[in-house]
Amino acid sequence: MSAMNDYDNDELYSYCENKDDGYSDDGTMASISYASTAIANSGEKSRRKEIADAKRLDPGYNKLYRTHTKIVGGETVKKRVAIELYTCSNTPGRMIRSAIGGSFHANYRVGKTDEFIFFKVGLATGECRGESNTMYFDTPEQYEKTFNVTLSQPLKDEWYLRFNSERKYREELAALELSRSTVIVK
Repeated sequence: MSAMNDYDNDELYSYCENKDDGYSDDGTMASISYASTAIANSGEKSRRKEIADAKRLDPGYNKLYRTHTKIVGGETVKKRVAIELYTCSNTPGRMIRSAIGGSFHANYRVGKTDEFIFFKVGLATGECRGESNTMYFDTPEQYEKTFNVTLSQPLKDEWYLRFNSERKYREELAALELSRSTVIVK
């Protein structure tokens, strides 16, 4: 006889209706939710460990620590913060790598005017492992936010002037290339 036949339909329906409350029919706590949570947490823990191991194998990956100071409720609070960054090789012709996230930009190369599209920083503290200490941020503000620092406005203005000049040049070049490739059909 199957287990399904041990119950009549009304009992089975009432059991299924109440199974999500965490208690069994006899009023004791069901441990299935704890067990599944423990399994899920151990799976998540091993996944985080695998990701951390993969990052350590990446020669451009760096984890730096900084102490950030804040004033909370009139009191000074210091907090140690981990910063995960990616450095980029200085070899001309290599793809530029984003400091945040570590993605490679296939259309942008080291040693060309492509560098003007990014805010380039060399970290000279000796903390970076590997061959390089050069990082490419999207904007000066991204660098400021990452390191909790404030850059001078003239420095940011100079970078935006160079960035906008390079962007305008690339747009004009693309428009010129498009006009050359236009085919007129009669």
